[in-house]
Order: sequence, then C-alpha cells, then structure tokens
Amino acid sequence: MYAKGQAEFGFVKGLVSLQAIMITWMFLKTTFPFLDNWMFFTFAPVLVVLKIVLHWVLGYWWEMNNFYDREADWANTRNPVLNGLDRKILKTDEQE
Repeated sequence: MYAKGQAEFGFVKGLVSLQAIMITWMFLKTTFPFLDNWMFFTFAPVLVVLKIVLHWVLGYWWEMNNFYDREADWANTRNPVLNGLDRKILKTDEQE
C-alpha cells in the first residue's frame, strides 16, 4: 500500500515541477527586473496545464499507434533468455 501511494504521489508531483517553475521565474526576474509578479501567477498555471495536455496527447497518440506493444516486442526480441524460453515453449506446444 505504501509503495502504491508513493507511486501515485510521484505521478501527481511530476505533473507540476515547482522547483523548475521557481528557478525559471527567478532567472526571468533577475534578467528582466521589470516583470511583475502577476505575470508569474498567470503564466505558471497556464504552463502547467499546457504541459499536462501535451503529455496526455502524446500518451494518447502512443497508445493509438500501439507503440507500447512495439516497444515490448522489440525488447523481447533482444532478450536471449526470453527467446530461448519462447522457442522451448513453442516447440512443446507444437509437439502436443
């Protein structure tokens, strides 16, 4: 239960990287001192929502093109132990 909660929290925490947002704001504020604080409070949420939408669109596209399966097949063909097990199991199934 603990590990599952930690994984879910990590997912939510990964959506919003506060450290990256604050460091970017500090850089912009020191580079362009005329920037007002309202810009930060306006653009930060917009950037977070944009990041979430772009990641979701990429994940949806990845799923629609079956890239998860292609990745798994590619990884399986590169694994000699798994290939040996597949050949052994398939030969056993064909003999029966």
